[in-house]
This record gives sequence, C-alpha cells and structure tokens, in this order.
Amino acid sequence: MAVVQIKGKSQLSGEVLISGSKNSVLPIMAASVLCQGVTILEHCPDISDVHDMIKILESLGAKVSFEAGTLKIDTTERTEHEVHEKDAKKIRASILFLGPLLAKDKKVKIGYPGGCNIGKRPIDIHVDGLMHINAGFMMGKDYLVCETFALVGDRVKLRYPSVGATQNIMMAATLANGKTVIENAAREPEIVYLARHLRSMGADISGEGTSQITIAGVEELHPCRTVIPYDRVVAATYLILAHVTKSEISISPISDTGDISDVISLIQNAGGNIKQNGTILNYHPTSKNFPIQIETGPFPKVPTDIQSMSMVMGITATGESSIRESVFENRFTFVDEMRKMGADIQVDGDVAIVKGPQELYGASVCVPDLRAGAALCIAALVAEGVTQIANWELIERGYENFVQNLRHLGADIEYC
Repeated sequence: MAVVQIKGKSQLSGEVLISGSKNSVLPIMAASVLCQGVTILEHCPDISDVHDMIKILESLGAKVSFEAGTLKIDTTERTEHEVHEKDAKKIRASILFLGPLLAKDKKVKIGYPGGCNIGKRPIDIHVDGLMHINAGFMMGKDYLVCETFALVGDRVKLRYPSVGATQNIMMAATLANGKTVIENAAREPEIVYLARHLRSMGADISGEGTSQITIAGVEELHPCRTVIPYDRVVAATYLILAHVTKSEISISPISDTGDISDVISLIQNAGGNIKQNGTILNYHPTSKNFPIQIETGPFPKVPTDIQSMSMVMGITATGESSIRESVFENRFTFVDEMRKMGADIQVDGDVAIVKGPQELYGASVCVPDLRAGAALCIAALVAEGVTQIANWELIERGYENFVQNLRHLGADIEYC
C-alpha cells in the first residue's frame, strides 16, 4: 500500500488546474469499440482508472497511446469481445463495455465488475434494460455472457435512474434496429457528455439531461475527436478543501458551473464565498462557517461522491450538521477512520449527525474508497499534527497529481 504523510495546519493558497472528468472519459473510452478507426480524446485525466480501461481496450485488440493528455484509441483491427475477469475486477467501469460490444459484435463475455467497496451496485438494471432491446444473457459464476441476433429498439423504463445502466443502454441502442426510449433515465452531466460524443460518432440521440432519452438506431458509427470536460467531483473537492481550510484558492478551467451548481450552493449556504471570473472559480475565505443539511441522490441532488468530503465541512462548522446518504449503504465506512482523528460522528442507519466545531488530530488512517480518501486528506490538512494515510493508491484512481497539486498550494505532504 502506498502511504502519504500530511502535516496539518499549513497555510494554503494558489491555483489548481482541474483535470478531465473520470466519470465522463470512462464511458467514452468504452464507446470507442462501437466503430472501427481512431478515436482521439483530449484533456484526458492521467489516473489509474484510465490506465485500467486502456488495458481492457488493448486486451480487446485495440491499439492505444496516451501522451500529454491526449488518448488515441485505434480499433481498426479489434476482434476480441471478451473482458477478462482479472481486468473487470479492477474497475467498476468495465461493465460499460457490455452495451457497445454487444451492439457491435452481437456477443460479449465479461467478468463481473470490481471497484470501490461502497455498497451494492448490482448490474441487474443493465441486464434488464438490454433484455428489453432483444439481448439474451447467461450468468455464470465469474462471467456474464450476452448475445443477440439483432438489437431491436423498444421502450425501456429503469426502476432507478442508474448512470451506468443509462449509458450502457444508450450505447447499445445506437446500432439497434428502430427507436429506443429510455424512461427514468439518469440526468447527470456525464450522460450529456456521452450523448454529445455519440452524436459526433453519427448517433441519433435526443433528450439527454432529461428523464427521457430517445435513440434512433443507425447502421454504423465512425470515430471522432472529443475534448473531455472538467471533472466536477475534483472541482468540488478543491472547493470544499478551500472552505474547510479557509484558503484562497482558484480552480480552472470550469466550462459549465451548472455541473457543480449544487456544490456551489452547498458551500455558499455554509458561509463560503465563491466568485466566478470567466472559466475560473475563486474561493475567498470568510469567518462564517454554518452547519449543513444534505441528502445525496441522483442529479440534480448533491452527488454521493462528495458526501464524505461534506462530512469534514460539518466537523469544522459551528452547530449540528445532518448528512443523509441515500445512494450507497457503505458510504459511511470511512467514519471509523475519521474517529481515529478525534471526530465525533453519530451514525444512525443512513443518517450521520456531526456536532461542530471539533478539533482533529493526526493519526494513522487507511483509505477505504476513492472519495473517502479525499475526505481523509482534507481532514488531515486541518488536523493538529501529522497524519499518515495508507492505501493512497485508491485516491489516485480519480485524482490526477493530487500530491503535487496540494504541495503547490502549500501543503506539507510527502510519500512515505
């Protein structure tokens, strides 16, 4: 396990460049197998999740190069349609190859996906949706096998607005016969960016960003060039970090503040001061630090990915904060690690109550999942003394140059 040491109470300030979106680039990478030729993705984040997806693409027969933020995926000679179990287990997004491989090859064998242990993330919504458009499944112990003679458009109503299921069905439906309508579709910005990319490939898609998406199947798609948007969760991380540490920090480029409007409102309601100047968001520290009351949920609610970081906002606020987690039941597992630092957090089912302000102290903690790792890092920055954070590699699944960026801001941080 990689271990990073942080000495708290450092004065932070400066500018941070926000990397391309992890949650946008992964489905777009999977979409490259829908066509033959060279897909070019710019502003691609250099994170371990991207490299894990590259390994899957190469195992499928694609040729991939990645240099200076530009990812080139050549599927001209791709012939394989199996995502091996060992590769699938490394990353949750491996399941996103299900829809496009099925659409292009009419068959796919895929190991069950892995990823962070934050609770149940069943793939049955993916399976049910694809079955509606004429896919047949056989579930084994370690693999899922899916075949079709031809995908046929239909009306698909999701019982929950799953982002991954919406993306899989969208990608599969691009090459189906007829029209597919996804009802109760996910509305997250990542759905919008995938739809734009698929349209650049020649797909006929409308309604993205709403709860009903319509896809009219086409005969074939072609490769294209796409610029990956900024990562809204990474941007939120630095804004929350700035608020908790009372630091003057600017982040850019922020192309669409609508993607993080919920987070901006959360911080402003807590007393934070955020100003926009073009594509730059500036956080100016204030003496105000109000408690928060949030409930995570599908977009446009507060995303579950920032729940753990908002917990640190509650620890440093004056008053009682209430945080309800309505997406993943294991998102509170990191609370035990926070308690090692002196945090007093009471958990009752899906609700955490935090009474602040609380003084945190350096300790040895272990990262249980990607976003909890970012929360522990923020807590370490305000804690008295030295904190050692183990399992740091999980943080590098979604944050590019996190140690370097924090050091640039003035943090006393180093690998052990």
